[in-house]
Amino acid sequence: MAHGSSDGWRSASTLRLGRRASAAAATELRHVLCAWLEALGVAAEHRGAIELACYEALANVACHAYTGRSTGVMELDATYDHTPPGSPRLTATVCDHGRWRPPAADPGPLRGRGVPMIRLLSGVVDIAGSDAGTTVRMSWDLSLTPAIAG
Repeated sequence: MAHGSSDGWRSASTLRLGRRASAAAATELRHVLCAWLEALGVAAEHRGAIELACYEALANVACHAYTGRSTGVMELDATYDHTPPGSPRLTATVCDHGRWRPPAADPGPLRGRGVPMIRLLSGVVDIAGSDAGTTVRMSWDLSLTPAIAG
């Protein structure tokens, strides 16, 4: 299951990917993440929540991180920790090196739903933003039933 490059599956329990930030790259990373989760045997209801939360974070990078600048990089790291037995946990981190943009006070009818959705789909979320970039760290206790199933 391991891939030899530094841009791919480093081991059965670690995924590390980076691409030039774009909507197409976000979709590509989502597909790789889904295949990795399935190969690990993560239950479908968890895969759906993880996939959607990570994709939303990646889409935010593609749409917002490099506004007014030439495009930059989006990174997705995920770790599956199956110790201690009976308490599997998955942590995923999406980061960029763009500029943090605080949410708009009035995002309008078609914006402003991404971060609340990420929070709903994830067990724990930490978002750290600065002028040097944004990191979204999400984690799931895979022994629990997800808030939004399948």
